[in-house]
Amino acid sequence: VMHLATVRQWSLPTTSSPVFSGDGTVVAFTASAAGAPGGPSTGAGLAGWTTARWGMTTLAVGAADGTDLRRVQLPVNGSAIAWVPGAAGEPNGRLLLGGRRNESDDPSYWTFDPGDGALTELARGKRLTGALASPDGTWLAHVTMWSGVAIDGLWVTRTDGSARRRVAMIGGYRWTEGNRLIVIPHRQSWRESHVVWEVDPATGEPISGSSAVSTINKLTPKTEVPPTD
Repeated sequence: VMHLATVRQWSLPTTSSPVFSGDGTVVAFTASAAGAPGGPSTGAGLAGWTTARWGMTTLAVGAADGTDLRRVQLPVNGSAIAWVPGAAGEPNGRLLLGGRRNESDDPSYWTFDPGDGALTELARGKRLTGALASPDGTWLAHVTMWSGVAIDGLWVTRTDGSARRRVAMIGGYRWTEGNRLIVIPHRQSWRESHVVWEVDPATGEPISGSSAVSTINKLTPKTEVPPTD
């Protein structure tokens, strides 16, 4: 790890991807060994892909520079996705997790408090993908798949569990400053222009007359080129 402002470098005792908080003060990473119960897979090799044995995952959490690390066993088999506010709104009070409590369960997204062990389920589905926390960590955007017409789609959920909305469109999405969710919906045809919408996470609906719609709503349509002889 390199701190760009000071050019200070240090290493973290893990082979998995560490999850730093948005303010760069704390870190979490999988402490379970590769292939061990609750740990990551060993990856693909000459012998094929070896998945880890089922078990609860252990994380290491501490200061971003690797000091004050402590091991925390999760009540799920999974991995950390992002740091989010705690129950009282304190910064970096909880971790957003993806995983399962039992081997036969469908995957879920959760928030977990490393201090008191509190676990709150935010979403569950046959397949969950594309988890993105908002800049301040108060919202989660993700896609649910293979779970039925009533459930499949792009969802936004408060990370305190107080609200959950299905977005009225699906496509590419990103959070921007001020918890603005920008969505580029899938097109019905390549002849259609791309449209960029700003979505209100509180309602799941596009914001009519938003700056995103009025200033960058359309890209140049593709021009059909006749075949050559």
